[in-house]
Amino acid sequence: MLDRRWYIVALVSLLVILAACAPKSAPVSAPPIAAPQAVVPVPAPAGPARSPEDIAWQKVVEAAQKEGSLTDYSSSFIIPPEMQQAFMATTGVKLDVISGRGVEQVERLKTEKRMGSMLADILDNNTTQMEEAKGLGLLASSADLPVFRERDVWNQEPLGLDREGKYLPYYIIYLAPHINTKLVSTDDEAKLKSWRDFLDPKWKGKMVVQDPRLGTMAAYFNVHLKKGLLDEAFMLALGRQQLQFALNKGDVAKAVAIGDAPIALIAATSDTPAYIAQGLPVKMLDMKEGVWRGGAAVGRVEKSPHPNAAKVYLNWLFTPQGQTEISKATLTQPIRKGVVDLRPEPLKAPVKNALDIDAEAIKWINAAVSEKTVISWLMPK
Repeated sequence: MLDRRWYIVALVSLLVILAACAPKSAPVSAPPIAAPQAVVPVPAPAGPARSPEDIAWQKVVEAAQKEGSLTDYSSSFIIPPEMQQAFMATTGVKLDVISGRGVEQVERLKTEKRMGSMLADILDNNTTQMEEAKGLGLLASSADLPVFRERDVWNQEPLGLDREGKYLPYYIIYLAPHINTKLVSTDDEAKLKSWRDFLDPKWKGKMVVQDPRLGTMAAYFNVHLKKGLLDEAFMLALGRQQLQFALNKGDVAKAVAIGDAPIALIAATSDTPAYIAQGLPVKMLDMKEGVWRGGAAVGRVEKSPHPNAAKVYLNWLFTPQGQTEISKATLTQPIRKGVVDLRPEPLKAPVKNALDIDAEAIKWINAAVSEKTVISWLMPK
């Protein structure tokens, strides 16, 4: 029995020794938790980088929207509600319009300046009145508007009128003789090639022009005089033709359209489209010595109550949308290319002999008004 016990003890001891000598296995553990991956943002689609000018202009637009509205002293044409609504829909800014005669609008601004409280933000007027307003310090420069960075899109360069950009033409008109084609025969029309042809005795008492004492239209002749295209003798002879005087320039075109006079000595193509569209017998003539090409001009009022809204409005006027709205409202030639020209077909004939009314020409015109020389020649005693 003793031997059997020793045998069991020896066997157990041997098993303990073998277990102690066996290699230890690695402990079983849970699978490691992966570290969270950093979130990599998806890059935005590539696009053109915004220039400093674009960023600055966006701030102007935002400031204009805070101002909320602007006021336009308008004498060039009646801005229709549709045009006002189109501007507001695009910019979020309300356009208020106060219409009146050009001279009166400038006088109103002069009064506001003396009082130290400007009420208007925009002035649109004929170029002679705009030059006067500029000389009185009533207009601020708009030459830096974004739309004027565009090139080769203009029928007439807006900044070509006033290099300082204080007044800008925004549609094109011609000041020229117009005839009633039912009262002037085809043969007689063919003979009206030069301004001197209006000195023919057959036209005595049959030509209408705006009363030179009330406006500046007759003073445009001073451009021809300064350029040597006409002379004092012509002006005196024209004055002896017993001209009919109309109170307003619009009445000149109307007189010819309805047959009260066969010839309008000087009518604006901004006054005739509606008559032509109605089928009335109105036709513009192109003179050998030239007719005058100008445009209704617009500018931003100095120290206006809504300067940012004024900038946004001026910029919009020269965009394709603004020019389209002007074309619809006035039936005049757009200053911008690529805009549908809604002029009646008779007014789309190219003018071969145009004298541009630039800043120098405007000074000549204003000088004639001041000196009253052309006025006295056309109104002989």
